Amino acid sequence: MSNDALNIRAFAETIRSKMNKKSSIKDFDIDSETPQSQDLSKVFRFYYHLLKSVIYYVEEDGVPDIAAPMATQLKQGKTEVHPKIKEIAQRSETRAKVVDYFSVNLIPNIPKSVLSTVLDDVDSLVQNDKGLGRAKRKALKELRTNSKDGSSYLADVWLLAICNGTNVAVDKKDKTDMGNTADTEFSVETTGGVLDKVDSLLSKLSRPPTIEPSEQIEEHELLYIAALHMAYSDVLGIESCDETVLECYPIYKDDLAEQRIDYFAAYSVERGVLEFNDSSLSSQFDVLKNEIYDGVKSTAKKSFANGYEKLLGVLEQAVAVPVSLYVLSRSPYWISNKIKKGTCHFLVIDGKLIWVSK
Repeated sequence: MSNDALNIRAFAETIRSKMNKKSSIKDFDIDSETPQSQDLSKVFRFYYHLLKSVIYYVEEDGVPDIAAPMATQLKQGKTEVHPKIKEIAQRSETRAKVVDYFSVNLIPNIPKSVLSTVLDDVDSLVQNDKGLGRAKRKALKELRTNSKDGSSYLADVWLLAICNGTNVAVDKKDKTDMGNTADTEFSVETTGGVLDKVDSLLSKLSRPPTIEPSEQIEEHELLYIAALHMAYSDVLGIESCDETVLECYPIYKDDLAEQRIDYFAAYSVERGVLEFNDSSLSSQFDVLKNEIYDGVKSTAKKSFANGYEKLLGVLEQAVAVPVSLYVLSRSPYWISNKIKKGTCHFLVIDGKLIWVSK
């Protein structure tokens, strides 16, 4: 089995050659569509259905058409997956949709005589990718063992390949040059070692310290709280807002309480990374902030009816932002929707996000 890292083309090519020449495909987009025969050994056809498994249920702007050039470039390692597909792949509801799609359009079209071999080959691909870390490889091994028909296992590996894999090929010369550069912080081996270290540390530190909001607003909260007050003033059409004013507007009083919960979820992570006492991990909260900012800054530039609508729009986008460079996201205790939203309040404190322009 190949020693390639887990990525889109490695996953696809591990399976494609084993598919039935003529496969029965159900188009999930059209309720009345009857299964049709398609040759899934063809590059475009196979990549089309792999990518469609992620986006077939989504109806929104920005979802790309899956065309033959896209499939060809993915197979040749000349492009990464479209950012919108990667974003959808990280949504909580997507996994179940991919499992459903694979159970109908992938598993039945792999001959039963080779299904076990296909799953073993995919498992070898996963286990050979040391960059995934021991804990992730072990979890996928267990899923491979316990998955009844293989659809849930292949769905998890496929989404991991989309979200974490690097699909663009690097030639040997580039790799050699990178390895000889003194300023390169991490080699591939070093990165894998760091991820293994993260898995080991997370097994001992199961979750960051839980820091709950105090009854009174603390000094380190003042900047983002002031920004929230301005957003509430903007939507209410009043000159200024504080805790006393919010007593008259329960919806915004409750919203402020929720925003504080989110802020402290992120604050717990900021404090928690300091407990690692490891130089390669101590900057992880800054990495998280950078990832979130890169994902929401375009949304923050859009026009909104008022500052509160802008707040809601940016927070909604933050939840969908992939944060793969933030290595602690490998543990559910260190990333959540609350943590992502709370990180936006830190970006307000840093002056990178503003709800209402003065």
